Amino acid sequence: MEEPKRFARRINVLFLGVFVLFSLLLLRLTQLQLVHGEDYARLAETLVVQNLEIPAARGWIYDRNGIVLAKNRAVYTLTFVDPGLTREQLLALAARLEALLRPEDPKLHRVEILRRMDVGLSYRAVDPGREEELRRALDEGAPFSEADWKVVSVPEGLSPYTPRLIADDVSERVTFAVEENAPDYPGVKVAPGAKREYPNGSLAAHVLGYTGWIPAEEVAHYFQKGYAPTERVGRNGVEKTYDDVLRGQKGLVQVQINRKYEGVVQEERRPPRSGYNLVLSLDARLQKALEDFLRVRVDELSKDPSYPAKARERMKDASAVVLDVRTGEILALANYRTYDPNHVSNLENELNRAVSGTYLPGSTFKMGTVLTALHEKLFAPNERFFASGTYYVGTQAFHDWAGAPRRHVDGQDALKYSINGYMVEVGKRLMHRGDLDAQIALVRRYAASLGLGVRLGVDLPGETDVTLKDIPPEQRAGSLAQMMFGQGDQYTPLQLAVYVAAIANGGDVLWPHVVREIRVSDGTPESPGVVVETIPPRVLWHVPFTQEELEYVRRGMWKVANESGGTADRTFAGLGVTVAAKTGTAEIYKIGNTSITDGLMVGFAPYENPEIAFAVVFPGGKSGSADAGGIARKIVETYFELRRGGSLEAKPAP
Repeated sequence: MEEPKRFARRINVLFLGVFVLFSLLLLRLTQLQLVHGEDYARLAETLVVQNLEIPAARGWIYDRNGIVLAKNRAVYTLTFVDPGLTREQLLALAARLEALLRPEDPKLHRVEILRRMDVGLSYRAVDPGREEELRRALDEGAPFSEADWKVVSVPEGLSPYTPRLIADDVSERVTFAVEENAPDYPGVKVAPGAKREYPNGSLAAHVLGYTGWIPAEEVAHYFQKGYAPTERVGRNGVEKTYDDVLRGQKGLVQVQINRKYEGVVQEERRPPRSGYNLVLSLDARLQKALEDFLRVRVDELSKDPSYPAKARERMKDASAVVLDVRTGEILALANYRTYDPNHVSNLENELNRAVSGTYLPGSTFKMGTVLTALHEKLFAPNERFFASGTYYVGTQAFHDWAGAPRRHVDGQDALKYSINGYMVEVGKRLMHRGDLDAQIALVRRYAASLGLGVRLGVDLPGETDVTLKDIPPEQRAGSLAQMMFGQGDQYTPLQLAVYVAAIANGGDVLWPHVVREIRVSDGTPESPGVVVETIPPRVLWHVPFTQEELEYVRRGMWKVANESGGTADRTFAGLGVTVAAKTGTAEIYKIGNTSITDGLMVGFAPYENPEIAFAVVFPGGKSGSADAGGIARKIVETYFELRRGGSLEAKPAP
């Protein structure tokens, strides 16, 4: 009997032990479910720990006096993270976003929206040859046609957990629609952001540039530099050349992502650093005055029936540059054709003709010719040449302008009266040395030594490469003669300004630049902040001409503007500032008996102690003094008014 009783007790003890264990387990499960259930459910949903980048605020841009030229404005944006939608759902979402956004921005069509969604799908034209045409039509408001487009697979540019920017600066209508109808816009969220703003509209547009989406053909380049494919970058001007400086450094936050692609836990690993601010060498008031002068003059003359229609259209390519002859700083740079960087729509107007447009210099090249003549001992300083009005190289005839005097002239008077014959004679004396190719190369070397026909490295995009005329062998004699009075190679307005500055400052070819300082914000948006780096003046090289030769030419330029009979003797009269200048009229082509010409004016001031150099190119103008001259006078007048007011401080020579 004892044995069964012991067995029963053991069974009871075992049962009690099992009961206690199950009770403890049940108690633990109850604790996990009721007390920590949400925490463990959240952890159970976590798929991945992801490092996400936080955009940095872009640096501001100021003029030399602290006037704000570019800043950031707080806006609301639409972002997207794919919550695992099917192909059909993604395409349907792009179509719904198109219907929501396109009434406010025609460029937000579904082709562009799908690109910004960056989900591994993209629209491509059924006919690849028409893709650019179809895309342009959509940008201009044409309806989307399923027959013209197909969907293809493409690589995703970003991590699937990184929000994509779909639209910035969206209206209240859009934000309310997305928030109130969230199920219709899966993965789309309204988020705070910043948009680039240019408070002065088109002022200095070609210097500032603008920001925009990375062009498709440049995505790989920017991706290698750490940019997201849908990130906004500088697209022109200093916004582009100093993009790395303005951009700042992105912050880094570690996020745990759950199955719903929601951030569960965030931990900041690195705060974003705002971009540095730029202080430009531009004076905003001189810049505005120059733009106004160009606009008023072109608008006036483009309606004048005494100018041929081709000339009136050509006038719209007018541009001008003002430099500090001591530092190479660009004080103002303007083109008639301009744009508002807040609303870029005309690609043609984006072209910065002051930097990339090339023009025949006409008689403004004659200072280079006289310097060559003196330096090569082709003419002595006091040697005189009789200006008869008509000159021959073989059977080819060249003429002075109708108002040129018939008299003996030296090099200075040849500049004063703009005598082509003196310049032709320089060419003929070079020809007598033989080997025309070598003589043409010599002239070009001297021109390059003055900054003409060479890249100067300006800190703006689009600088033109060398534009030298291709001369057939049978035309070299005549072409060499024509080069001497500016009917040969073509140069940019910026090169012409640098050329004159080198003559004015004693022979230093200076690096032209528009950024003066790089600063870090001190927390006051309207202040440029603390200087991080000052951009120093830089001498690119020194000209080969002697000081005596340079002074000889400077004196000839003084005669142009200050002696009776000089081609600009009336242009600067009564200014109270002594200007040295040179006019130019370049013949472009003929329509019947009518010549289409460009007018140019270059110069520096004051003559006694030069501070500024200027170059004004007025395509379609009848002459430099008539059309470009009025703008040149306004430049000098405005500069010295500002100078006397103390807003354009002097800066020592390098």
